[in-house]
Amino acid sequence: MSPSRVGAREGGWGQNAESLLGLFRRCNIPLAAIADELGMAEGAVKTAASRLRKRYGEILREEIARTVADLADVEDEVRALFAALAR
Repeated sequence: MSPSRVGAREGGWGQNAESLLGLFRRCNIPLAAIADELGMAEGAVKTAASRLRKRYGEILREEIARTVADLADVEDEVRALFAALAR
């Protein structure tokens, strides 16, 4: 999933989506360090992270919806995916 697709609907922070994605892949990074690296305020990083997670969830559900016969199965598939990833 491309960062541009994730940030396409959001103004302002979309250009930082790639940097945010890279940072969120790392573990245990203090919010202040993320904000400093991106040159953003901590509050702006919190907002961007929330929007990014929401948008990723939307895209994930859209992609899963394309693979199931019944749209009612999307949430079951999401849970199954997360369970598999948690192993």
